[in-house]
Amino acid sequence: MKKTLALVLAFMLCMALLASCDGIGGGTLSGKYSIVAMEENGKDVLSEYKDVFGVDDAALAEMFTLEFLSGGKCKVAFWGEDEEGTFTVSGNTVTITIDGDAQTATINGNKITLAFTDDYGENVKMVFEKK
Repeated sequence: MKKTLALVLAFMLCMALLASCDGIGGGTLSGKYSIVAMEENGKDVLSEYKDVFGVDDAALAEMFTLEFLSGGKCKVAFWGEDEEGTFTVSGNTVTITIDGDAQTATINGNKITLAFTDDYGENVKMVFEKK
């Protein structure tokens, strides 16, 4: 009986370690990701935004960021406005929730792709890369 209990506890510890490696609560996703590509209805618009705002690549990258912190917390900057929220990871998908609104993005190596339809009906695709 003691041997069975020890095996169950060891298994549970291994599962907890694996979950933390998967990025749940900030594991492998911890850090800051900056925008590297943005499309609206399939058209590249990132360079247009640089011209509109009169900024270079580095300044624009700081206007759109995802930052994953410990404890499943995150910070998101869109258009330079910062919001705080939470995140969870399941496989290659991260769900970011801010003020009750959840958005799902795809993780591919050191890149995260967020695709959604904005308030104007535009299909938006944003790619963020860990720096």
